[in-house]
Amino acid sequence: MKYNFIPDTMNIETVLGCNARCTMCSIGSWERKHGMMAPEIFDTIVDQMTDFKDSLKSVALFLDGEPLIDRFLEDRIALCKSNDIPQIGFTTNGALFNPKRIRSVLEAEPDWMVFSLDSLDKETYEKIRVRLKFERVQENVHEVIRLRDQLGKKTRIVVRLIEQELNRGQFPEFQNYFSNLLDNEKDEIHRHGTHNWGMGDTDYDFGRTKCGHIDSKFVIYRDGTVPLCCIDFNGDNVMGNVTQNHILEIFNNAIFHRARDIHNSGMRHTMSVCDSCDFPEANSAGAITEKLTPNGKLLSNDAFKPFDNDAARSGDAEVSVGKYEDMLEAS
Repeated sequence: MKYNFIPDTMNIETVLGCNARCTMCSIGSWERKHGMMAPEIFDTIVDQMTDFKDSLKSVALFLDGEPLIDRFLEDRIALCKSNDIPQIGFTTNGALFNPKRIRSVLEAEPDWMVFSLDSLDKETYEKIRVRLKFERVQENVHEVIRLRDQLGKKTRIVVRLIEQELNRGQFPEFQNYFSNLLDNEKDEIHRHGTHNWGMGDTDYDFGRTKCGHIDSKFVIYRDGTVPLCCIDFNGDNVMGNVTQNHILEIFNNAIFHRARDIHNSGMRHTMSVCDSCDFPEANSAGAITEKLTPNGKLLSNDAFKPFDNDAARSGDAEVSVGKYEDMLEAS
């Protein structure tokens, strides 16, 4: 069967739960039951992804939780790799790593690993990343970089600062510090803005911009449920369940088509979650992301669009230099 819409980006929630209580996170509003995804559900997802693996550009084994809580993480990475699923990785706060776990994760050979760090200042870091210890996380990040290089693994390491009032103005120091530690040929430094997690005041008009997730990104909760997007953390808009229907069937079903029609007609303000979400407008303004090589070359400033990393590094990617800074100055 031919499908009109095939996702190029997957977010698979292998675990819901977190060891931190970060100030910019939605965790205080989570209503779903915490826990890990059952192996049989993950196996089903991998089997389904093999049907469109050539279209995939990013497969993230995390959503709202801390992926290192998942005791099956390395096995899940290995299963994806053995089925030739491309660009497997995860974002972590790094606090739960220890030397043994660092080695086992690297030996599973994820394609990428993002560390959310937010500050090089201990006091600032621990105000943002509540419950985490600055020294331990820094030690873990350094050990991942060191062992990755020692073992000759190809895993791309990304360090990320989510900019907010507590760390405003710290990115240049952050960038300079990690530019001396990372591999300029494959690693990255990301600067991100914050957004409202679809929890804005519904009396406010957040705009009519079509969400870039709706045609290309597919999200799966730990029980197989498919929400509209990664912002829909409590499943206000349920689109299906991968234990009942194939990913491609769900992504092309009547519910998804209706949501696309609403967005395409400039009416996303009539949908739950979308009506109170500032992500599309902020991304269009260039205020959500800035992805850089360690030496400072801009690779992407579009949070919706997976990019060809090789093309971006060779200068073929379409990016708009300076949009992030312009947006900060305007605000």
